[in-house]
Amino acid sequence: SASPLTCDVTGLTNGTSYTFKVVAHSNTNGDSAASSASSSVTVGIVDVPAGGGGSLTIDYATHTVTGSTNCAGAVTIPNGITSIAASAFANSALTSITIPDSVTSIGAGAFQGATSLASVTLPTNASFTAIADNTFNGATSLTTITIPSSVTSIGAGAFQGTTSLASVYFLGNAPALGTAAFTGAGVAPAVPAAGARGVTRPANGAGVGAATPTGVTYYRFSSATGWGAGPWTGANLAFWMPRPPAPTAVKGVQSATVTVSAPSSGPTPTGYTVTAVQDPTKTCPVSGASGSCVVSGLTAGTSYTFTATVTDGYGTSVASAASNAVTPDAPAAALNPIFGTPTPTANGFTVQITNYDPAYTWNGSATAGGSVNISNTGLVTVTGVAANTSSTVTVTTTRTNYAQGSGQVSATSLAGGSSTPTIATVTPAVGPTTGGTTVTITGTNLKYLTTKPTVTFGGERAMVTSSSSTQIVVTSPSGSAGAKAIVVTTTTGVSVTKASAFTYVAVPTISKVTPAVGPATGGTAVTITGTNLKYLVSTPTVTFGGVAGTVTASSATSITVTAPANTAGPKTIVVTTTTGVAVAKESAFTSVAVPAIATVTPAVGPTTGGTSVTITGTNLKYLTTTPTVTFGGVAATVTASSATSVTVTAPANTKGAKSIVVTTTTGVSVTKASAFTYQ
Repeated sequence: SASPLTCDVTGLTNGTSYTFKVVAHSNTNGDSAASSASSSVTVGIVDVPAGGGGSLTIDYATHTVTGSTNCAGAVTIPNGITSIAASAFANSALTSITIPDSVTSIGAGAFQGATSLASVTLPTNASFTAIADNTFNGATSLTTITIPSSVTSIGAGAFQGTTSLASVYFLGNAPALGTAAFTGAGVAPAVPAAGARGVTRPANGAGVGAATPTGVTYYRFSSATGWGAGPWTGANLAFWMPRPPAPTAVKGVQSATVTVSAPSSGPTPTGYTVTAVQDPTKTCPVSGASGSCVVSGLTAGTSYTFTATVTDGYGTSVASAASNAVTPDAPAAALNPIFGTPTPTANGFTVQITNYDPAYTWNGSATAGGSVNISNTGLVTVTGVAANTSSTVTVTTTRTNYAQGSGQVSATSLAGGSSTPTIATVTPAVGPTTGGTTVTITGTNLKYLTTKPTVTFGGERAMVTSSSSTQIVVTSPSGSAGAKAIVVTTTTGVSVTKASAFTYVAVPTISKVTPAVGPATGGTAVTITGTNLKYLVSTPTVTFGGVAGTVTASSATSITVTAPANTAGPKTIVVTTTTGVAVAKESAFTSVAVPAIATVTPAVGPTTGGTSVTITGTNLKYLTTTPTVTFGGVAATVTASSATSVTVTAPANTKGAKSIVVTTTTGVSVTKASAFTYQ
């Protein structure tokens, strides 16, 4: 016999039932009689194989699953189907059903009596708004179901008799419930056990869980009144958490900043977990009702999207839809450290990072038991290494949006190490804040071999002028007033500190000397004013041209001193405090020679005055200034003057011998008793 032949009949009307006959054609014998009619078929309705050897009846004209035959096990509705007809799977042996986002309606009783149906996956992005009457009525194996946020009503008897139903999760607002929607499923939904999320039916006959969750919005359900806000009492209570909206993402360097918003309805979340869809190990937490977090460790150049789930004290919600896609950037080039030449020490070494940049974070580790310190100038100091031992230091650099850099440097510590130095004496122990004091430090082990130690005064480095193992001579650096520690460090890196070993004192100043002139014979009371003229309670010393004066009173701002006898001429005054700190004021005081009278001519004159008298002697005039002359205390008129001669007109006076006094403009005077007689 010949193989059967097939052909397609086109142009038929969807939804119309057709039968078909066949006529055989022959070139020589003509056509045969028509066959009997075929079985009836309705155009657009196809049986599609399904789980368990059964089939789905699909009307492709309306994209509806209209029924099923012998369906068992797991069934997935094809994408593109928009409707599941009423009673399509009623009384079937299904164990699970997965419904795609394309489905927009599910008919009444669609799964009624499907007693083996234990798992139902409804689309989280569903568009249908109702679960129809009796949809899952009698599905006694169903234990849990998540209701899409689009659902606003659950029909009468929809879950009636679902005796195993333990959990119902709502992704949106609590829906309106039809009559007996959960009858026979216990009075459900009811309060969950502590730590659960969603709405959970307790065991038959059980009451409300003992724990009362706080910080959530909850709703009350009863067959009489349906859903409504209410106090947390009784057995007929429930709470739910809406699915959060899709987050937004902004790319970073090997990272992304993801922002999560609160659901538009329902209780306010207290936290979220953000997860990278392409790598679920990359997560970050968000605290509060909304906010942002950074997902780190992402691969540059790879596209990522992110979901958000509510994660607080009551469990975890269904994940949100995915965020927008972002592709993280690659980090900027790393900064790898460059090292100078290491300097070995007794217990390690030091080395300078020549490309040090404080914008980076620098960290170091060392082999051979060494400890690493990196200063804010890039000096690496390695300590804790045994003598004559090699150590390798690894230094890493980190900076936001930059790749991590690293580098290594090795050196060997000095052989034999060094004994710890000691400081015995510091002489002098006081000096001016301006520095420059020559200070001698004595002690032991102050120098390692022939290498010069370093010395600091209060952290400021001093200049070492000579050194040995028992003595160092340094020039003190400048410093602020007060006691300072001296630190001696040998080239082995071993150091000794002597606290408050040197005291800086403020340098005295002289602002004024009064009077500024006095006789060379001394005895003038001179007042010196200035600052820091006295240290504590000790009396300073004062010299005039190197000759010590006698201090009669002193304070920090004033000294009274008796000028010593001296040679004539300007003298430098030097004030020295007991700290040894001194100040000098050049030409601050002038010693002048004391005048002397040799002859008075004539030595007699009338009481009416008017006699022209010539006085000879020495030092009778100071510089170019005119001296004053008195006869018995009465001023005469000076008509001419020089250092050796003064001519005056005698004043009127009483009879008798009178003393003549010549006073220079320095205030120094000479008296010649009975030098002139009035007649």
